[in-house]
Amino acid sequence: MFFDALRDKADRIKSIKINRLLKEVWSDPFTQDFIINLNTEEQLFFGLRSDNTTLPPYRNEDYFDQKRSLGLAPNSLINLKLSGAFYKSFDIIPNSIGFLIDANTNIYPDSGDFVDVYGLDILGLNETNTSKLARHLQEDLQIRIRDILDV
Repeated sequence: MFFDALRDKADRIKSIKINRLLKEVWSDPFTQDFIINLNTEEQLFFGLRSDNTTLPPYRNEDYFDQKRSLGLAPNSLINLKLSGAFYKSFDIIPNSIGFLIDANTNIYPDSGDFVDVYGLDILGLNETNTSKLARHLQEDLQIRIRDILDV
């Protein structure tokens, strides 16, 4: 009886397909929203790129003062948030090794494509937010694995 239970657990452990499990996690809407929030509200909103460099400061002080008065600028760094359309365009695309963060970076054609103007590092997580994501994923994966193992 003991060995049957042990064999059953071993079979369940062998049945775990980590790549499939990770793709399920990346496809989870809650996880995708979490990643997008990290990139937009906890990083870009404060003028930070994924490589921890800052976006440049606003050149027009009147514009900055107006954004600050509306609660749209926590500091003097450009944060690419005005109507919210750019932040709302973010999407997570799961792939075999993780995920890509995608967004409509040419949302205001007269201003130029944001990637061309501010660099590709506006899309992606900095080290701090990567650590937050890792903690989130650890909890999620532990729950999923416990469910598989029926522990």
